Amino acid sequence: MFFLLLDKYIVYNLTKLNFIVNYGVGNMKVLLLAAGYATRLYPLTIDKPKALLPLGSKLIIDRIVDKIDTLPDVSEIILISNAKFYNQLCAWASS
Repeated sequence: MFFLLLDKYIVYNLTKLNFIVNYGVGNMKVLLLAAGYATRLYPLTIDKPKALLPLGSKLIIDRIVDKIDTLPDVSEIILISNAKFYNQLCAWASS
């Protein structure tokens, strides 16, 4: 997997992109909205986005991306963030 960071957007290219392009499918892009502040979850989300909170043994965003990764026609996932949590989501994307 590799990540391409563009301004306030995180483009998450799936590992199966090469397979999808070679077989002429994969025209779908997924847009994940993670720009909220999750104020109803304070104090858990004062300094961390809801997407990066653990749910069991995995982060919420990892669970979502794992589910999306099983879809055959997805070529990329675009994650929308706010300025407050942008750096944390960039760190997640690069890990």
